[in-house]
Amino acid sequence: MTSATLASRERPPDDLELAQTISWNSRQTQHTSAKLASYLQAVDRADAYDTFIKHGVTDLWFPFPKQTLRQLLKDPHAEKKFADMQEGNYDSLDAREMNPLVEPYHLVFEDGEEVVRSDRILGEGGHGIVEQVTLPTRPQPLVCVRKRIGRPKQMNAQRKLFEAFSREINVMRQVHHRHCVQFTGSYSDYDSVAILSSPVADMDLATFLDLPDLSPAQSDTLHRGLGCLCSALNYLHEKKIRHEDLKPQNILIHGDNILLTDFGFSLDFSDECISTTTGRPSAWTARYAAPEILNFEPRNRATDIYALGCIIVEILSALHEVRLSDLKTYWATTGNGHRSFTRNVEATSAWHFHLSSQCDWKHKTLLAFTRIMLDPNRAIRPSAQQIVDKLTDLDLLLPSFPKIGRCCRSEMPSGGAMRYGQYSIPWKRLTGFFLPAFSDKHTFILVDLDLKVIASKSNGAIYDGPASELGYYFVSLDKVEDACRRLRTTAPSVEATQEFWHAHRGHNIRAYTCGVLHAMASAQVTPLKYTLLRQFFDHVTLHHMPPENTTISAWRVVQISLVPICFPKLESYGSFFFIISCRLDEDDPYMLRSAQYNEQQSEVLPSAN
Repeated sequence: MTSATLASRERPPDDLELAQTISWNSRQTQHTSAKLASYLQAVDRADAYDTFIKHGVTDLWFPFPKQTLRQLLKDPHAEKKFADMQEGNYDSLDAREMNPLVEPYHLVFEDGEEVVRSDRILGEGGHGIVEQVTLPTRPQPLVCVRKRIGRPKQMNAQRKLFEAFSREINVMRQVHHRHCVQFTGSYSDYDSVAILSSPVADMDLATFLDLPDLSPAQSDTLHRGLGCLCSALNYLHEKKIRHEDLKPQNILIHGDNILLTDFGFSLDFSDECISTTTGRPSAWTARYAAPEILNFEPRNRATDIYALGCIIVEILSALHEVRLSDLKTYWATTGNGHRSFTRNVEATSAWHFHLSSQCDWKHKTLLAFTRIMLDPNRAIRPSAQQIVDKLTDLDLLLPSFPKIGRCCRSEMPSGGAMRYGQYSIPWKRLTGFFLPAFSDKHTFILVDLDLKVIASKSNGAIYDGPASELGYYFVSLDKVEDACRRLRTTAPSVEATQEFWHAHRGHNIRAYTCGVLHAMASAQVTPLKYTLLRQFFDHVTLHHMPPENTTISAWRVVQISLVPICFPKLESYGSFFFIISCRLDEDDPYMLRSAQYNEQQSEVLPSAN
């Protein structure tokens, strides 16, 4: 709307028309300027509309302090008339107002402190005060959380404040998830702006992680919370929202529930063709900041993944009786003393190694997964969906360990078992074949599509080096070659792998500069649902590196899995490789029977239905 359009109206709106416009806009279109246009028309200053818009002013700025009107109108008569109109049109919370929980809205008060009662301060920071407040709503008062930010006097500072305020409201209106705080409403007055949300939490995750002794119930909250937290972030990313300031202080504990909060610096990129942004970030916390933030480089959803990886390390540490304050002290006394995961690589690596030695199988696997989440190259970090899938896989493969995020994931495929023809094998019997890197009883090799070995496990360590021949590990290659051929033939027609196969350029992994590293990362990240496999019985030669230098030749159940490179930003995306795994000791008789049966079948088995 231009000033010419406004001036073309034959008359200013009458009292009823203006009241209806103001009332309607206060609840529905706080990001537009229709209400502002009506006011300017009423004070005979439609010509000033462009000046207001040039300064980024919207209806969200109501009520306008006199100093702001003076800077924009430069007309004492119009300023007074505008101010007088405002005074007669403040909102109130009475029986005529709808319940904010049913339909969140924005209100304009003369003084919010006279309407909203502050019960207690929950936190203070550079971006405002967070309080528990009570709203005098009907039929009963509403207790919620208020984040209140002071309104600056300088025009440029006000513009930046209202841009951030508008962005946070816009993001929170879109978020409806069991593990995200719920937007209740917002208001502005002459001195401040405020966002209202619910519920009122018991504490934030930082406080929770620093409790001296976790009870079994609290430990269970953290175990489940791992999946809940990942599910919430995945929800935001699916909604094309980046959090941008993920840290324990922005994660709340409410009873046994975990909630993401503080979307003040979140970015909605739904209208953008890509999710990457550049320039100096609005806010960050050094401890959880990814390298691209500290270096002011382009950022995207992978930046959230880095922070999530840091938080998971801290949660796993708390589950092993290491308080957050002690963990920060470790960083301060190790390496260069920096408390940042990014800046103090020595402390980060050393703590991973130490904690891994204390972890059970599930936690050790998850901890190793966080190393990929913390990779300096954001293109190789897993997506939030891949993390959720990984947690689901761990619950399938390790059912005897505490469940992770069971309130957010679907039921186990096949009732907790994989079907091999007439055999239904519990997932726990397959754990070592799918997680051989973390099993003391299993070994594996990674094999390129041309059947050249590109990496192997020996004495518990993973080695990559010049490609070697597959015959080094098998007395005869007939069964191996046949299984690999069947897997390659099936991949283009199976729904689970079609997308990857279409992206596949026909190259071996070794054709890419870092292809082997991409394969080693994908071996940990690619979910079971995108893996094809065959099992058979064969004569395997097991080699041990120094100091043992031993070789064992034995009949074993062999599993060959066809796995794709699963990182879309990498040039190797969609390329396939094989993981060949087997036990080091004697096989489970049940597995032997199923492998012998499967060997007679022509079908390729998807690892998850």
